Amino acid sequence: NVELTEEENVELTEEENVELTEEENVELTEEENVELTEEEIAELYYLESLKLNPSLTSDNVNLTTNSLNMKSIDNMKFENYFYVTQSKWIVRDNNMISLQLKPIQNSPLRTTSGNELLGHALKAYSLVSNKFSGDRRWKNSTGMSHQFHCHAHFARDKEFWNLEPHRTSTNYAEYIANSCNPD
Repeated sequence: NVELTEEENVELTEEENVELTEEENVELTEEENVELTEEEIAELYYLESLKLNPSLTSDNVNLTTNSLNMKSIDNMKFENYFYVTQSKWIVRDNNMISLQLKPIQNSPLRTTSGNELLGHALKAYSLVSNKFSGDRRWKNSTGMSHQFHCHAHFARDKEFWNLEPHRTSTNYAEYIANSCNPD
């Protein structure tokens, strides 16, 4: 689906309006899926929040982070979000490699919501990626990002956030539907 701004939105006449037949409808294979942009992730969060709170509308939710105090978010450090000594690579009981993050109790990832949470989640993930992506165990950046953002928005009260590089789904909705851990 493509949404147009008011300036781009064009009314079609009945003759110009085109319906795709079932044969013309195209499903993307997993290989054809593309990485989501920050704007697309924000849109997904918005759509998920509508399921949780149907009273939200595009009139009362601003999907950009422009209204946030970006200067304060830009100045955030890893230790403003996570315990440094308790955030590390581990091997779980099932021999699964996992990047285990422990959010601090008063982390903005736990205490903010809406656009402010989105801004903090984007900043915190960039800090996590900068700190850990150079490690040989870091693989599947898309899956790691989806797991992180799923935890930030839907499982933020968990004591530990385990990001597992073996989770290869490129569909963010699968992460949400499977408690941030799709097969």
